[in-house]
Amino acid sequence: MNSNSVNAKKNCRYGTECRRRNCYFNHPDGKDINNNKNNNKNNNRNNRRKKNEKNETEIEIPKTDIDLFDIGANLTNYRFKKDLNKILQDSFDNNIKTIIITGTSEKASVDALNLIEKFHDDELVSLYSTCGVHPHDSKHYTDQTDEKLRQLIANNQGKIISVGECGLDFNRMHSTQDEQETCFRKQLSIAEELQLPLFCHEREAHERFVEITDEFNNLPKLVVHCFTGILEEIEVYLEKGFYVGFTGTICMKERGQHLRDILSSKVIPIERIMIETDCPFMTPIKIKTRRNEPKYLPFILKTISECYELELEEVAEIIKNTTKEFFQI
Repeated sequence: MNSNSVNAKKNCRYGTECRRRNCYFNHPDGKDINNNKNNNKNNNRNNRRKKNEKNETEIEIPKTDIDLFDIGANLTNYRFKKDLNKILQDSFDNNIKTIIITGTSEKASVDALNLIEKFHDDELVSLYSTCGVHPHDSKHYTDQTDEKLRQLIANNQGKIISVGECGLDFNRMHSTQDEQETCFRKQLSIAEELQLPLFCHEREAHERFVEITDEFNNLPKLVVHCFTGILEEIEVYLEKGFYVGFTGTICMKERGQHLRDILSSKVIPIERIMIETDCPFMTPIKIKTRRNEPKYLPFILKTISECYELELEEVAEIIKNTTKEFFQI
């Protein structure tokens, strides 16, 4: 037998339909060349991305002497499970002295309370929480859920300081529109009855969000968290007396440009703005871990101060006072 025939590669059985990046087999139709081109293109893209990403030790976080408040941090997320002590220490070292843990489901709301209890004596960061069900989980909202949320709030006054994260998300539709709207109304009723401020989510659902909140005559203060919408939407929210929460999205070069334009127009009274990391999501900078943390909150503050052409300390003081008044802390 010819030795060359023994070592020869077989032709790929997928032929032109092959989508494997590094297929071992021959592609007489020229697929090898395409694979190589695709691999080179992907490698170049990955190399550019990695080149722009920084290690934590390379990041210089903006400094302020004003105590900062992160109004939305998902500290119950599994990505914080192993090193939450360090997360809180780093937050404290960067003057983030108060963090509100977001309750996104019945379980997450309970988990948030457990974290508050666990770190109660650490004397680092003051922890509070919201209590509610995210629109993604609306399909799981039952009468029992409603009763459980009410019990949690009643039994944890001073720890739970807001109802939410509740609202509407017509982008991903993990729950139907009817399920989301029912769940939203239920939580608005709780907030109105108890007069606890609302921490709300709205994505691609502005019109229905406004219509449903208009059904209530005595809602407490409400913040639309992680705002990523357009100017016309924010004008409606401001007219209704709502507050606006901004995340690291405003720091992103392309994705955040329209938000920086809105901020730079100064149409939003700065006293209506609060800041949040929404960590571990919405990282304001390119970092290799790709995990956002409360310690990066000052990047959001810095972007707002630049848009409003005000000193960092002045903006920090205004937003701190707004947050304390809104959540009564």
